[in-house]
Amino acid sequence: MQRTAAIVATACAVALAGGGTAAAAGAGATAAGDGTAVTAAAAVARGPEPVEIGAARVSAAAVGRADARPALLVPVRYPLHMKGRTARVEVDVRDRGRVVARAAATATLSAGLERAGLDRRRAFAFVQRVALPPRARALLAASGRLDLRLRATAVLDADRDGRAEARSADAERQRVAAPSPGAAGLLCSTPQIAHVRGGRTVVVPLPQCTRPMRWRIADGPDHGKAIRGRRWVAYRAASGSRGWDGLTLRGRPVGGAPATGARAAASSPAVEAAVPLLVGSGAPSSVRVRAIGDSITAGFGWYWNGAAMTIEDLFGCRPGTVLYDACSSNSLTTSNRGPLRYAPDFGLSNRIAWPAQWAARYGVTDYANYAVTGSAPSDWLPGGAFYPQLRAAEASAPDYLVFTLGANPLLSNVLFGIGNMECAIWSDLFGNFTDCILRAFAQVNLQTNLRALYAHLLANTPASTRIVAMQYYPAVPSIALAYTAKQLERMAELLDQVIAQTVAATGSPRIRTVAPPRFDVGLDMQPLYPSRYSCGSGFVDGPSNQSSATQWELYLDPVGGTFCSGTPWIISSDTGIHPNVNGHAQIASVLPPP
Repeated sequence: MQRTAAIVATACAVALAGGGTAAAAGAGATAAGDGTAVTAAAAVARGPEPVEIGAARVSAAAVGRADARPALLVPVRYPLHMKGRTARVEVDVRDRGRVVARAAATATLSAGLERAGLDRRRAFAFVQRVALPPRARALLAASGRLDLRLRATAVLDADRDGRAEARSADAERQRVAAPSPGAAGLLCSTPQIAHVRGGRTVVVPLPQCTRPMRWRIADGPDHGKAIRGRRWVAYRAASGSRGWDGLTLRGRPVGGAPATGARAAASSPAVEAAVPLLVGSGAPSSVRVRAIGDSITAGFGWYWNGAAMTIEDLFGCRPGTVLYDACSSNSLTTSNRGPLRYAPDFGLSNRIAWPAQWAARYGVTDYANYAVTGSAPSDWLPGGAFYPQLRAAEASAPDYLVFTLGANPLLSNVLFGIGNMECAIWSDLFGNFTDCILRAFAQVNLQTNLRALYAHLLANTPASTRIVAMQYYPAVPSIALAYTAKQLERMAELLDQVIAQTVAATGSPRIRTVAPPRFDVGLDMQPLYPSRYSCGSGFVDGPSNQSSATQWELYLDPVGGTFCSGTPWIISSDTGIHPNVNGHAQIASVLPPP
């Protein structure tokens, strides 16, 4: 008989969790992120990084611009959740103890060219250009320096409900000198994110620096075209393009030599400046995305700061009798003692969970992921623990409301209930076994609760809201329990059928089911799935996308038949149930642009 294993088709996943309608989570051991051991709970407990102002400087005139006015360059370190959002820098210019001039600048913050997948950075630097008012320029020309009070503020209202999820500010007194050709070091302003519609052109000013610079395009955009002028770079977006593009500028100082001499000036290293370009609208994204659901939507197995849960963390992270969404990418909670605390930006900036990856890919910043690991459909209905979160998602009038729901609590009941173990004894995959699974669905009122949830969403969201019920993928944990891999895939298949049938029964075009890409097992899975791939001898469903731990076990199994290894899309630290970052990216890939 084919190797026995336990699958947890996804969502709540905590096949090891023991279930319940409200589960808890916690962590505390070491979390492996970049290979350096770190106490996960301590790293998460520190919270987001604060705003921090660096040493400001005055810019020099640009090459060929004798009339260029000097500006103030203010480097600020922002927490990662501020990337793609607007922030403000304010300047008071003082003379003999009195404020004689004020200036301010607001920018859409760039953290460099957009990257796909996990972002482990806790903070990023942005150099804000603040134009100096006439009185400040006069003082600078007369005395060669300015006495300043600087303020930088970062306010995050992730769900735009008027209440900030995070707020940080810094203020400093600094004195800055007029730019000098002999000054060492180089500081340049950071290009902010530029927004443009497909087929249109946007003009981005070249960075302004503490020395005159000559810029060129070092790395052009992927989808559009760019040309450089004397003071700007122009980008024309490709027609029909959506999402991120970008280019890299490379500049070298020209003109006067630094303090170390003319030879050093000639050999000054080039500096690069990234110009991120968001194609799809001419203004910052106004698309509103909300997510609810279980552990697949919450990104279980990953902390908000990008650290991965380890196997040692699992028993402290698994849901218990009260659900706290611990050890999930949208949560600050690392202990099953609670409380439930969402990350300030609900995990958008770490780009782990599939809703966050999808939203970030298209520059969406009006985003909230209320999903809670371990939750079942009943938890989101009136009287349920997370009904307030459901109402918040509905009340925000989202353009998109996405989720995975339905796998809890039936999987843990079926896999671990003593009476239900009889399902494993019956060998008829499409007869007795199927009947047994369908009875288990009925025992937890799966279809009834899903029907009520879908009806509530349709009745309490605008006609423009698009609702996406994401289905589940087959996952084979690296532990042997009572079921074969085929039985477990059949279980997931039946769950997806119930979801699809219940959505279809609503009769509404506003709600649709979406199937994720298949997470291949690497075994012969017929008759459930065609076996057309061969890696030497015999045919299987495809190169395995299961966890590394599961693949190693399948490889060593002497009775499992032909096994073909592949790229893991599932983490090993939960025995092989939840997606890794690549797995979440696969799920996100099936959604069209918003």
